[in-house]
Amino acid sequence: MILTAQCICCRHFRGWARGDGLCAAFPSGIPDEIMDLDHDHRQPYPGDQGIRFEVREGVDINAVCFSYVEDC
Repeated sequence: MILTAQCICCRHFRGWARGDGLCAAFPSGIPDEIMDLDHDHRQPYPGDQGIRFEVREGVDINAVCFSYVEDC
């Protein structure tokens, strides 16, 4: 199975701008710690406005990589 990083599988992901990932939680840019899988965004992160990872429709949750330490 190919694992995919949490952000691109999240229903809140909005795409890319100037090389930064954008989402509802971080409209100005997703923090590197989340994008680089150093933080599992199913857990709170400063500034996330209470918006956390929710699997996008049609994505197999078992194919989502949340953290290099735990899942990959």
